[in-house]
Amino acid sequence: MNEDSIRFKEVLLTYHVLNDSRQILLIFLKNKYSLKGIAYQKAVVLSDINKEEKTEEAKKLLENAETELIDQTIVSLVSEFENIIFNHPKSLLREESGGRPRGIEKAILHFESAVPEKIFEHTSRLCEYRNWVAHGKRWEKPNFPQPNPPTAYQVLCDFLTKAEFGSFN
Repeated sequence: MNEDSIRFKEVLLTYHVLNDSRQILLIFLKNKYSLKGIAYQKAVVLSDINKEEKTEEAKKLLENAETELIDQTIVSLVSEFENIIFNHPKSLLREESGGRPRGIEKAILHFESAVPEKIFEHTSRLCEYRNWVAHGKRWEKPNFPQPNPPTAYQVLCDFLTKAEFGSFN
């Protein structure tokens, strides 16, 4: 496994660890176990609400954290993907851009004929979603469901493999 592949996989592994941790905390809260000292309860402890309401507020924070975790994982996955696309020794994109920033949506067009249509379209949607999140969700949300990090990881790996950037599975 090459260095790019390892860094790329670490993004997905980090997502799984953080999501598992979030789910464990949510289970504890739903079963009313004591979570003294846990950051999520500390986030609501300063308010003037009773213990039961604090627990409910902490549950809401954890449930909302899932969306944010997914969004940030997609940003990280697509950012690593972009780094690989621009910096791989086989890539001519770095030379073409003169080292200046260049949009990933335009960059992947160079590989459209090398990648199956379904993978290319899914990759384009992931790039669009990443840009929407990374730019503060300032414009209308893309017209497709929130991506799933494991699926997004696999699609991006398939793109890189089909475009002959190496094996990324």
